[in-house]
Amino acid sequence: MISFFFTLQWMPFGAAVSIKYLSPIFAAIIAIFFSDYIVELLFERQKFTTEDSYTVSSIQKILLVYAPFTVCGMVLVNFLTSINKNSFMAYLAFGSMILNFILDFWLVKEYGLFGIAICTSCIYIIRSIVLFKYTVNQKNK
Repeated sequence: MISFFFTLQWMPFGAAVSIKYLSPIFAAIIAIFFSDYIVELLFERQKFTTEDSYTVSSIQKILLVYAPFTVCGMVLVNFLTSINKNSFMAYLAFGSMILNFILDFWLVKEYGLFGIAICTSCIYIIRSIVLFKYTVNQKNK
């Protein structure tokens, strides 16, 4: 794994960035496809039934959707911190928290435990999109 990231420094910048953003997408897709098997292999024992495995793997699949957005968000946060836009990120974090509470209450009533996972994924995706748009606007100034 270390050698993989070490070789990125000798690649052209565009190719390295593409690998950095595409690898979480491919990893998430592979993990979503094998989620049922992974959960069954690791957790299905005497007290963990097939139904429990299905519930856990379904929640895991929902949460894996936001993995690529998390990587993108971390890079954008580092960039915005470097140009001293911490106040915007504080407002965004506060807004995300409020939206998280609202969506949690609404989605938990509709979908139960799955609603919490859906809410978390939606918040991360929305937050990453807002960070990206703000970063692009900062570049155009």
